[in-house]
Amino acid sequence: MAKLRQKELLEELKNYLLANQTAIRRYFVALVEQNSGTFNKEGVDRVGQIIRENLGNTALKVTTRYHRKFGNLLYFRSAFKKGLPRLLISGHTDTVFEPSSGMSRVEIINDFLRGSGSCDMKGGLVVATYALKLLGKIGQLFNVDLLLTPDEEQGSMAFRRLQNVIYRKYDYAIVLEGAGQKMEACVERKGVGKIVLDVFGRAGHSGHKNIKAANAIEEICQKIPRIVALGRGEAGTTINVGTVSGGEKLNVVASHARAEFDVRYFDFTEVDRIRKSLNLIEKDVVIKGTKTKVRLEAFSPPMIANAKSLELLHVAQKVNQTLFGKDLGVGRRGGGSDGNIISQQSVGVLDGLGILGKYIHTSEEEAYLPSINDRVLLLVGVVLKCQNNSLWIN
Repeated sequence: MAKLRQKELLEELKNYLLANQTAIRRYFVALVEQNSGTFNKEGVDRVGQIIRENLGNTALKVTTRYHRKFGNLLYFRSAFKKGLPRLLISGHTDTVFEPSSGMSRVEIINDFLRGSGSCDMKGGLVVATYALKLLGKIGQLFNVDLLLTPDEEQGSMAFRRLQNVIYRKYDYAIVLEGAGQKMEACVERKGVGKIVLDVFGRAGHSGHKNIKAANAIEEICQKIPRIVALGRGEAGTTINVGTVSGGEKLNVVASHARAEFDVRYFDFTEVDRIRKSLNLIEKDVVIKGTKTKVRLEAFSPPMIANAKSLELLHVAQKVNQTLFGKDLGVGRRGGGSDGNIISQQSVGVLDGLGILGKYIHTSEEEAYLPSINDRVLLLVGVVLKCQNNSLWIN
């Protein structure tokens, strides 16, 4: 009898999604067409409004926290039942590229939707919306909430304190960043840091270089390779020099130069190791008359798998096997997400349950449309399984 009920439920869920394919795609296109670069507050808020409108016929209660510079934070809450775990679905309404990028075109070619932010993470927002709709449709919309942050692509700093207060309320969290290329999920992500290297020299005429002039660019060129070399591939620590600037004119000895580095790491001890080495690099002078200042900012901690996250992964793997007859893989990610922040609150985090796509953070970004239905079903199944719901036995 239980298996029959489960089979009937799956058919009901699948039929609903099939009957709403046109609406789902139209909703997806509307989200992607709306530019929501992190600093485009109006655009980010418009994306939030589109989501609110699509969830308007559910029993969710929404709270809006306003921000003058960034978009607003949206918190959708379902009914609460005692004795059952609480689960948070995490997403973000901002994307990488601002309106000035000119990347507003959206096109559907075969099974792919191409457009900026389609996979990261407007496809995930579609998954969240329809999973919550389905849970409401079958009368199981409780103990599962949705939090949408407006500045994830810039480190989620606008509401960080409030986010941490909210995260502490939950047992588990599912983050809808894009799936891996084999649809694998993620329970570990690198932490993210930034190194800023400033070198100061003494200006002078390029044709009369003398002992008083000191070229900051020459000095920074000596130090950039030393900083990059602090990366440790065997530990998963990467350091990339992303920007370099300096000098004023061709015929002037440069008095200042700056380089900025992206730092990624799985282990916090790597931050201490790098900082100690940077102190030595700062003190070392290659070009006489120059002075170096270097700082390391570690603004996103690594997401490390804990017992709860492994429990949640096991649940998702069982549900995936039931639904699709295949294993749900798991991998480590080099990119950061809100999952990094959530995991610091002793919450079990499962990331990468968004849709399949390619070329994120580029003008060629695209999303694989058939993966939407699969991820909606998986998310619904995980919620029901976490609640030990009698509708979901396996």
